[in-house]
Formats: sequence, C-alpha cells, structure tokens
Amino acid sequence: MTINNAHITEAEKEVFKYWIENTYVESGKFSTDSNSAKLKHLFEHIFGHYAYEDDVIKLMEQWGYVPKDLGGGHVYFKLRFRDKSMEPGGEYSDADRFGVLLDKYKNELGDSVE
Repeated sequence: MTINNAHITEAEKEVFKYWIENTYVESGKFSTDSNSAKLKHLFEHIFGHYAYEDDVIKLMEQWGYVPKDLGGGHVYFKLRFRDKSMEPGGEYSDADRFGVLLDKYKNELGDSVE
C-alpha cells in the first residue's frame, strides 16, 4: 500500500510524529488510547484535512510502532497517554496544549512550523 493517499506533507508527518512522541508513552499492552481511528481523527483535527486510516497506520509502522488488530475494524498500538490529563476530549479540541507543543517543537528544532 502506498502512503500518502491524502497528500500528507513531510512537515505534517514531522509535527504529527512529534505530537505522538510527546503525548504518548510506550505501554506493555495494546491500548484503546492509541487505536487507528483515534489517531486518524486526531490528525484531521490538527491539520484540517482528511487522512486515510491506512496512511496513519503506515506512518506509525514506519516510526517503529507495531499494530495489532483486536477486532472492531481498527488496529491498536502499545501506547497510552503520558498522563490522563493529556487525553483529548471526544472532539480532540485541546488546541491550547497543541499550540504549546508546536512552540516547543519550533524552539527545539530552531525551525518554523508556519
């Protein structure tokens, strides 16, 4: 399968990976915190455009996260929220926290995310 059916840019991949690494921690078991549907909707909320669930799964695999199909049409990863307070609401509307992460990303890389 080809990644990028939804034309995900390299910058979007970097920001999304950064968000994953700073919001989640590895877990000993597969968690609903990080199912592929939640990650897909999170991506769409952050970047404002559609993403295919398969694209998000392939990105996670490229970054070393092993998926597992536990039924229900989605795959799960061995990730859980770093802290329960980081769990976004049902609408993934935590724009303030994400803005802070983007600023941190920009400062750490000495780069612009604009």
